[in-house]
Amino acid sequence: CLKLAKTPMEGIEDPKSSKKGKRFKKLLLQRCQEEFEQDTATKIAKATENIEDEEEREYEANKVKKHYLGHMRFIGELYKGDLISIKIMLLGLPDLLERETTPPKKGEEKSPDDDDKESENEIDEEKVECFAKLMTVIGSSLEKQSEAMKSVGKVDASEKLNDCWATVEIMAGKR
Repeated sequence: CLKLAKTPMEGIEDPKSSKKGKRFKKLLLQRCQEEFEQDTATKIAKATENIEDEEEREYEANKVKKHYLGHMRFIGELYKGDLISIKIMLLGLPDLLERETTPPKKGEEKSPDDDDKESENEIDEEKVECFAKLMTVIGSSLEKQSEAMKSVGKVDASEKLNDCWATVEIMAGKR
């Protein structure tokens, strides 16, 4: 991707633009964003909708999960190659840690005691696994870059990263 981003290509390059590969990078990032925003549960349901055999359903669901994890690794490698900025990464990371809110079923009232039970069920395990995979690939680079930005007075990246880790600690029960 780094090589392709620097290589002019007929058909996708803007002849008026002086920046080589800008159009390729834009198309690549657009496709990555579309893939990132797709819900894995919906993709799994779609992939397994006409399958009767339970083993085959599980196999197809695992394929979708592996594809999404691979996509996270790919995004991480794009970040490490400077094709994705720290700003974009820090916009996407909190999405992977968001908790799902499941409203009470029709005719059911929510009691205060249900809060603890619900918070355990609200975590989207696939997204948390994707967060873990992504941080395995880029965590060190992300920390170094956010610290470098903090040392020159740009604390926003460091604060957002700290917020992510605070959320992880809450999920892990450390806070």
